[in-house]
Amino acid sequence: MLHIFLQAWGGRAPERRGSLLVEAMLGIVLFGVFATAAFGALLSGQESSQEGADRMRGMHYTQQALEIAKAIRDRDFAELVPGQHGYTLDENGQWMLSGSLTRQYGYTTALTINSIADEKIRAMARTTWKHGYHRSGATVLSVELTDWRNRAVEIGDWSVVTMAANVPVPGAPELSGVTVEDAYAFVTGGAAGAGLYIFDVSDDAHPFRVSSDFSLGSAARSPVVYRDRLYLLTYNSGDEILAYDIANPTSLNAETVPVATYNLPGGVNRGMALFRKGSVLYAGAQGDPDASELYALDISDPNAITLMDELNIPDDPTVFDIYASGIYAYLATSKDAQEMIVADISNPSAMSEHAAYNATDANDGLSVRASGTGFYLGRSQGSAIDEYLLVLGDNGVPSANLADTFGADMGSNGEGSVNAMTMDPVGCYAFMATDFSSKELQIRSARHKTVEEVAYKNLSTSGNGIFYNMMNDRLYMATSTGFHIFFPGAGGDCR
Repeated sequence: MLHIFLQAWGGRAPERRGSLLVEAMLGIVLFGVFATAAFGALLSGQESSQEGADRMRGMHYTQQALEIAKAIRDRDFAELVPGQHGYTLDENGQWMLSGSLTRQYGYTTALTINSIADEKIRAMARTTWKHGYHRSGATVLSVELTDWRNRAVEIGDWSVVTMAANVPVPGAPELSGVTVEDAYAFVTGGAAGAGLYIFDVSDDAHPFRVSSDFSLGSAARSPVVYRDRLYLLTYNSGDEILAYDIANPTSLNAETVPVATYNLPGGVNRGMALFRKGSVLYAGAQGDPDASELYALDISDPNAITLMDELNIPDDPTVFDIYASGIYAYLATSKDAQEMIVADISNPSAMSEHAAYNATDANDGLSVRASGTGFYLGRSQGSAIDEYLLVLGDNGVPSANLADTFGADMGSNGEGSVNAMTMDPVGCYAFMATDFSSKELQIRSARHKTVEEVAYKNLSTSGNGIFYNMMNDRLYMATSTGFHIFFPGAGGDCR
């Protein structure tokens, strides 16, 4: 038996060794096939990701070119001459057309201006790129622009201010912010009310609420409109930023849900301010040692809100207000030594701190604006301090020379906080919502290095939100208990 077993084993050994060799070779081949496929899939995925990033950056530069055209239009429509242009910043930090192309970081953008009617042009921006053999592409956007100075009502004499309408809101609405788009005003409020109130303002003297069945179920603030989307900061345990479809504002009802949401990193209810520039939404947040205080969000997709970048500010101050113009974002903050901070947003995907301003005393910055070479800061009330400041400066840098700061005391007896501020587009007037019980609406000069009081209104309740509409020269204001519309006197009186 032993002989037979050894003979049998010995007879099969060569066949088994050959089989093992074949199996090993087959395994190597199969591994190579699978490895090649996996590497190809990984490479393809990486290339797709890079191509998507290329297109996102290309779209940003294209949208930026159109925003530059709008900025030039607002300054001087005559500068938008027909032809193909590039663009650059002048010595005052203002955009101007220059050359025929603008190249930056491997992207080339051309801004083409075509005249289509008197005081009306079409601006088309095209960005192209070629990164390597396969990663190339182009994005194109266009917009029609008109000379609003001729289409809109001229700025009236705001030293004579008249209330066109006063709409009390029942209950405890605690209205906080207001914005106007076309014939509708969107007003945010507290949790005890609806959170959002929509008014038809097509008739100044007779505004009325629409979509009264709609309720946010939470407090909201800082309403912003982009195209047919309304963006709000809300205060609930879920997402803080909500976007609603307002193509038909009268259609909002109890069944309406957001079309997009975003939750700021960090703790709940951190959001304090929103401001839109082009298709970028800037969000300011409460200070947090473990999270950032400024966020740039992409809203080019009407059904999505995506993070582009965030800026962590040293000492973690709260950002109460944001105003963006040109390549800078101006922040009103709680930082004692930097009540105003200027951020460089020339590339919203790579924001950085550019400059700061330290006001006398340590009162928080609550509202901020910029126009020309002036920086405007509204602060929380304080004893014997100026809550409204005009600071001169240049290239996005407020002057540190005290002789370049002009101020006004906005109230008395522990009142006078400038809760919100807005300006007309040419910087004639600063309109402010305050908590001064005798002058909740205050209008101040914003020119000639003066901060003189132009006009005021006593509304008997705290002023919390304010919006100026250049298309009809009207002022819209939210107080704790009501919604108000104002218009100026006849004739221009730009102080």
